[in-house]
Amino acid sequence: LPQFGKYKQKEPLFIDAQGTFDNMDFLTTYLADVDSIMGKVEMHLKLSGTPEHIIRDGSIKIQNGNIYTLLLTDPIRNINGKANIKENQLTLESFTGSMNKKGSPGQNNLTITGGVDLTQFFKPQYDLSVKGDELYMQVLESDIVGSVNADLKITGRDTITIAGDVGLIKVEMFQEFSSNEYGAPAEESDIILDYKINFPIIGQFTLLNSQIEAKLIGEISYTKLGNYEADYAGELQFEKGKFYFYGDIFDITYGYLSFDNQGFNPYMEVEAVTVIEDEEITLRIVGTFDNPKIYPSSSSGYSPSDIFEILTMGRRFEEQEFTTTGFGQQTQQLF
Repeated sequence: LPQFGKYKQKEPLFIDAQGTFDNMDFLTTYLADVDSIMGKVEMHLKLSGTPEHIIRDGSIKIQNGNIYTLLLTDPIRNINGKANIKENQLTLESFTGSMNKKGSPGQNNLTITGGVDLTQFFKPQYDLSVKGDELYMQVLESDIVGSVNADLKITGRDTITIAGDVGLIKVEMFQEFSSNEYGAPAEESDIILDYKINFPIIGQFTLLNSQIEAKLIGEISYTKLGNYEADYAGELQFEKGKFYFYGDIFDITYGYLSFDNQGFNPYMEVEAVTVIEDEEITLRIVGTFDNPKIYPSSSSGYSPSDIFEILTMGRRFEEQEFTTTGFGQQTQQLF
């Protein structure tokens, strides 16, 4: 009986295929965090050599495409690109796209250059450069919204490193403070993403959570390996902001946050002021958000216990609710 689909590992082969498609499903399976690529796709692929050592040549072209990722709310739009493949080396001739706020003019502001080694087709070796100006993004996992400049390198095979600078032009970040327990990753994957990104603030950066709402300046770095929790390092200074304590809103007059690669739980020194019934109350907060020390003072020289009586509007101090994972409206250590 004849056997279909059988071949010998050392027998020479030659396949010449070409076609036009409306998606790149044949490729996105092997791209981490890419859900789909849609558009007019023209492909010409030649396979030669032997099944053990396949040599790939050809070209791929995409017009008016959209890339949908698992990281961003909106797709990367207006994708136009062309790549040539010669002896397993894919080289981008051109690749442009747009990341603009929905409804705004879709001018191209994203460029990718470089290439991919396809010798191991199902485990390609990346060597790409990504550059963008005023890229608008809504990041799903980190709850980040705003516009940035990007200058990144994507390299590697089994572990893909994404490294470089992302300048914050106008960004809001919603992130609660939390320490990193260095636990095991949630799940294993064939491809590990290794992020090493610096975030210099070149415009306006606003951090919001249950404890503060503040505009910050400085630079912070972000590292994340695989499914482990992300770590942050660097120092940010307060330009202005609000600090929430015991249900009152304090204006931040001075302060900084210092991150030391232990999750998103910075060491801080903050001075914040509020006025209650003509009494100016100042709080000096020192330490990490999961274990802070707060030093209160007032314009009339009240004692700490008197100040907290004012802040709680007569409620017994013992009746207040405390938390050990960041003080929110209360704190653990009061002096």
